Amino acid sequence: MSKHRAVLITALMLLGALLFSASASAITISPGGTITSSGTLTFNSDLFTTTCDVTLTQSVTAGTYSAGQTYGRLTGAAAANCDAGTVTIGGVNSPLIMGPLNGTMMHKLVVIDVLIDLGGIRCLWRGRVGADYDGRVLVIDPVLGLALDPTQWLVDPLCALIGDLSITGALVLSPTVTVTLP
Repeated sequence: MSKHRAVLITALMLLGALLFSASASAITISPGGTITSSGTLTFNSDLFTTTCDVTLTQSVTAGTYSAGQTYGRLTGAAAANCDAGTVTIGGVNSPLIMGPLNGTMMHKLVVIDVLIDLGGIRCLWRGRVGADYDGRVLVIDPVLGLALDPTQWLVDPLCALIGDLSITGALVLSPTVTVTLP
């Protein structure tokens, strides 16, 4: 191996190590306390779409966190003024889990339930919702979907026809939170 090639390989290995350590670095959140997120979310399935005004209340603990750590809890969730049916969001007291960095935003995950009543057809979905978050706006990640709760096959067989549920939209935080990325 030539001397130049060895230097180039060493330089690339150092660059890779620096990039890895930067992506694995911790994220700092401040201040802590009660944060309210409100805005419009759209709930999509194979057979219907409904848009609602949604408010989420979160209790956040200020500190420095790495991916996989809990930094707060979802303490309240409400949906109103839906353009079709009624939506109930559950999962209150679910932990807020720090996800990996997504560009210039932190990623968070929370497990919720969504119960939708479409004129007597009541279906329950359960799953993880992800959101990218810069301290001012919470942008729901449409990639993660909620799966129909298995008990729904027995409760209302029509729920099986509706399929999985995805959520899209953005919520504005109040007060804003300072998120310091590596």
